[in-house]
Amino acid sequence: MAGVSSKTAIRTLGELESRGIIALENRKIRILKEDYLKRLVEPFSLPVDSSTII
Repeated sequence: MAGVSSKTAIRTLGELESRGIIALENRKIRILKEDYLKRLVEPFSLPVDSSTII
């Protein structure tokens, strides 16, 4: 759905987890630093709200 390879998605999730931004638990993603994650996507002209799937 995001238009990226599974390898890229896995690498990106791993990087976000190593930075402490997300936690991967039982095939689920828990956001630990929501404000930081929102700042990561700010350069894009996409509005980010609770219904946005990144």
